[in-house]
Amino acid sequence: MMRPATDPRRAPRHSRLLHIRPGLERFTDRCAPQLARLLRRGDLLVVNDAATLPASLQVEEGLELRLLSMSTPRRWRAVLFGVGDWRTDTDARPAPPAVRIGQTLRLQGGLSATVEGISPLSPRLLSIRFETSADAIWSQLYRLGRPIQYAYLQEPVPLWAVQNVYARRPWSVEMPSAGRILTWSVLSSLRQAGVQIAR
Repeated sequence: MMRPATDPRRAPRHSRLLHIRPGLERFTDRCAPQLARLLRRGDLLVVNDAATLPASLQVEEGLELRLLSMSTPRRWRAVLFGVGDWRTDTDARPAPPAVRIGQTLRLQGGLSATVEGISPLSPRLLSIRFETSADAIWSQLYRLGRPIQYAYLQEPVPLWAVQNVYARRPWSVEMPSAGRILTWSVLSSLRQAGVQIAR
């Protein structure tokens, strides 16, 4: 029986793995620790080693700003959600108020961002510029931001719970979750089996 995902910290050893063999048109339901048995000596496993940023920021008016991608430490693409937080499904939230280019979004904790662009695809998709030095952005994000999470979760998720064990630089706004099954034990088994790992 399928259980809903309610906690990303659930033990990775219980995570399911779908093994597909295209040439034979077969697939098998496996569990994460069996990965080393599916690969052979000389195989290459490429991992996304991006660490997860706390990319959800609260705007003073009760809105949520989620960072999407960065062009420089001060300039980001982001999405603006209506009043609410992760406990409310984003589809059920009211639309955010209309914003205009040049408008300042005041974030909780004293950080502010200026709207530099609005996407023609949706008025919620913004280009923003943080009004602080590039060096200060990182400490401000880690002080004020929270991991992006969704209403199906039962409790707030701490930042450590959305990091892969081999994560390095903080580039990802959400956890590269395919790598979650790669615990130290699984990585050790892969190396012992002669599987090469590239970042």
